[in-house]
Amino acid sequence: METFAEADSSDVYDVENEKLNETHLNTPDHSVDEGYAWVILAISFFINTYLVKSTVASTIIVTARVLFTYKILIFYKPSMSNNQNNNQSV
Repeated sequence: METFAEADSSDVYDVENEKLNETHLNTPDHSVDEGYAWVILAISFFINTYLVKSTVASTIIVTARVLFTYKILIFYKPSMSNNQNNNQSV
């Protein structure tokens, strides 16, 4: 059974690791949403290539893929409010 101090330190450690992971993943070279865009592209490519037989359905899927990818990559703005609040409170 862990004591209160051990539980508290592990929670702080988890929070700090979470912040570090978020900072790493939200850098311009490696954003979370960019990863989602690649997953969407891969899934839609698979569906378009192997599962879709109709030309109309294929056109709809390709259009949706482009629009979703565009939305994810263009409208993504990293949240700076949490970082600014943390810096001001220190």
